Amino acid sequence: MSALLLTFFRESGNSVLFTYVTPFILNIFHIAPSGISIIMLSFGLFGAIGSRLGGYGVDRFGPAKVITLSTLIHIAVFALLPLLAGQSFIGLGLMGIMVLSMFAAGPAVQSYFIQKAPGSSNLILSLNTSIVHLGLAAGAVQEASWSIQHPRFNIIHGSGDSCSRLAWQQDWSASRPVESRRFPSRNRPDLACSII
Repeated sequence: MSALLLTFFRESGNSVLFTYVTPFILNIFHIAPSGISIIMLSFGLFGAIGSRLGGYGVDRFGPAKVITLSTLIHIAVFALLPLLAGQSFIGLGLMGIMVLSMFAAGPAVQSYFIQKAPGSSNLILSLNTSIVHLGLAAGAVQEASWSIQHPRFNIIHGSGDSCSRLAWQQDWSASRPVESRRFPSRNRPDLACSII
């Protein structure tokens, strides 16, 4: 359940940022409108590289470490972006690193679910996809309601950062050891999918 909440809060935070990324880049980093398409293309390239690196990281280090690192990078970028107003090169570089880490977490989350419930992986991956879409929608609604009340784009950082922090908290709680007496399925592999 914690992994599904991680997915929800992470996607919620990403939705908050990417709902208004173009006006954010225009107003905070003072980039010309003609440069937005190149920036979006570069974010796409960072995403493709991140997905590849995520798969490699899962094979080498395991999904939990990749998910944790990705979430910590999100928190760091969201925390640093408000400090970088007007410093477009550094800010866009950090956003590129965040996109890379966002896409690196995709294979890690899927591998995590497959490892936790190998017998019902289709079901849990479908449920995770639904949670991704709910998180994206929740982030868009959150940003829309906040932007009506506070028409400044700096609110993006606070809401995106808070969603990322909640995602990290869920990641941390999912990786903590749980006592076997509370969950008898740890001692019985045939009940492993009941944890989720």
